[in-house]
Amino acid sequence: MITERKNIQIVRYLFLLLLSLNFNNVVSQENFNVDTLLLGESHKILINIPDTYRKKVTNYEEGTFIDYFNVSDFSTITVHFGSMVSLPLINDSSCIVSDTFISSNKGQLEIRKIKGYCIAKFTQNQNLFFREDDYLKYNLSFVYENISFENIDKFEKIFDNVKIIW
Repeated sequence: MITERKNIQIVRYLFLLLLSLNFNNVVSQENFNVDTLLLGESHKILINIPDTYRKKVTNYEEGTFIDYFNVSDFSTITVHFGSMVSLPLINDSSCIVSDTFISSNKGQLEIRKIKGYCIAKFTQNQNLFFREDDYLKYNLSFVYENISFENIDKFEKIFDNVKIIW
């Protein structure tokens, strides 16, 4: 009788453990929404944005900044379309550039990708990572910044899968 009762308790604990693990997996998986950005009459961008991010659009005379931000960890994705801005957009002297990719066609610079990290000002000396992709012939820039090491792969996939329809 006692061993049967212990077996029932063990089964209950295992069931609760499995239920808890399954719940944690569901909670930790982030959903994405495809945002379609219309630029002019025939140009658009398709970008996957985590559903925990909020969108803010800022227009200025020569273009538009579209910022997606997450208030819980201060990470941001910025899309810029337009002219009259200094590139690269990330121009902080405390940031370290770790990788640069440049593509040109017939001597004209077309694509510049910059990756690196900054020491966070609001955390305990944790490096936060950034990437900026500038598509110069389209006057288009994509930036992610304040990304923790654990989330780099997720944001790399987002940027590697941006669709530009021109």
